[in-house]
Amino acid sequence: MKEVEQIFCLIKFGEKEHIEKLLKQGELYFNTVSTFSELKDKERGDVNEGAEWIKNAQVKKIKVEHPTLGSLELFPATNQLSKLVQYNFYYLSFSLYAITPRCFEVTNKFQIDNRMLEFNDTALFIKEPYKFINSVVSKLKKDGIKYEANIVTYDDLCREGSLEITPFTKKIEHQHQMEFRIIIENTDNEAKVISIGSIEDYSVLLSSKSMIETIWEAK
Repeated sequence: MKEVEQIFCLIKFGEKEHIEKLLKQGELYFNTVSTFSELKDKERGDVNEGAEWIKNAQVKKIKVEHPTLGSLELFPATNQLSKLVQYNFYYLSFSLYAITPRCFEVTNKFQIDNRMLEFNDTALFIKEPYKFINSVVSKLKKDGIKYEANIVTYDDLCREGSLEITPFTKKIEHQHQMEFRIIIENTDNEAKVISIGSIEDYSVLLSSKSMIETIWEAK
């Protein structure tokens, strides 16, 4: 795993049933990238998911030709960019919310954005993030599964030009999600579940609302 910036703790928001499985069995659900790219949900869905590159450019003219009706030229609005995307759904993804130094760049106090409530009513507070990450990595290595893990960076993916995208690049509109992502190889285009065993000794089950209401203060 590539070296990542410091992580103070990890939080997983979700349905109670799924979060309890993560707590008691250490069950991680790696979903397909195509699932997220097709979702219309504002928080979970992302049309850029799985993109390798994006090209935003002004189309000046479109020429239409028909064998009997002749040709026609169309001129799109000059103030709108057209978007071309190259996808490669080669990985499956599992994500958590990460409290990192980024949370305290503006002020020493931080509060999780209430839009995270859209991910359901239950949260798992993982107090020892590196113990968790190392357990996941050990399991993936043992099973011979290729993986990568890192904190997601956020960018304006609508700006003009050609943009190179990685699985750890997301649109700036999602920056409040503070995502730490683990990806594994997609061998058969189906979601995959792995289990690392109980993480109850260093994790706490809470309501999402209580996590949102918590004030984090860096001393």
